[in-house]
Amino acid sequence: MFLKVLGCGEAFSAGGRLHTSFLVEQDGFRLLLDCGPSVLVGLRRHGIDPMSLDAVVISHLHGDHFGGLPFLDRFYHAFGRSRPLVVWGPPLLRERFELAMGAFFPGSVERRYELELHSYARSFSVGGLEALALPVDHDELTNPHGLRIGPLAFSGDTRWTSTLLELAEGASVFLCECGLAVPGKPKHCSLEELRRHRSLLRCKRLFLTHLGQDVLDLLPLPDFEVLEDGMEIQI
Repeated sequence: MFLKVLGCGEAFSAGGRLHTSFLVEQDGFRLLLDCGPSVLVGLRRHGIDPMSLDAVVISHLHGDHFGGLPFLDRFYHAFGRSRPLVVWGPPLLRERFELAMGAFFPGSVERRYELELHSYARSFSVGGLEALALPVDHDELTNPHGLRIGPLAFSGDTRWTSTLLELAEGASVFLCECGLAVPGKPKHCSLEELRRHRSLLRCKRLFLTHLGQDVLDLLPLPDFEVLEDGMEIQI
């Protein structure tokens, strides 16, 4: 499995990072793990043809994680995608997508390709990969989930929760959000908590992502690997 970091930033693009979106590839199958509004920028910046994507998997329904879907949809409509695009996301994916389309592209209801929107339960399959979706502790209106796709684990957005231990168990790579330096009011995981619980996260490699400015100000970190836009990881 191959991972390309198209964007690893938080909602406000601290450090000039693009919004969260990871390209995951295995045996020629390409999926996006989250799809932030800057996804087309990330794809084009790295010479990746947007038409080559087979599927999208969404962790939760905040705009910085799924807001790129309407732009992908209009791109595929405008430039003639010839095959279906499969999208997996949490409950209310279809309803929120339609609201976003109505706001971003009012009246654009025609679609010259097939868009398949699916809401996942705990277990699902995408591109022959077994996947797991576990509820995490973030804004409940966004139906937040952490995801495990084969050997890759992703926290999504969440404050520290024991669910992260289950997601990380046996993973080759765990992408864990770190939105804050110290625990605070927003529902994000903090660097302080990750340091405290690091030994309990039984994954081969742990990368921090979705860094807030107060965490970026502390870089480099001697005890953690940190994602950067454009990074490539062999899993």
